[in-house]
Amino acid sequence: MKITFVLISCLLASCASPPSVRRDSLVGEWRYADDLQSCRYHFKRDGRFTGEVTSRDKLVSKFTGTWAVQGDRLLYTYISDELGRIPAGAT
Repeated sequence: MKITFVLISCLLASCASPPSVRRDSLVGEWRYADDLQSCRYHFKRDGRFTGEVTSRDKLVSKFTGTWAVQGDRLLYTYISDELGRIPAGAT
């Protein structure tokens, strides 16, 4: 459950944006880190993303998915997680 909270926290931090977000402004690598955890996302131009979450320097999730921008929202769907933390199809 804590891992899910960590992932949601990272995602919420990455979703904060002005009302008129251009898709191109999100392409690239995004990171979040604090004393206990870090989260990295790489949003690709073709609508795919990859990323990973570490907690206390231990890899806890390594995932792939698809993403899109709709208005002022970042929409994403997970395709896979190598460590089985996020189920395929989670949004």
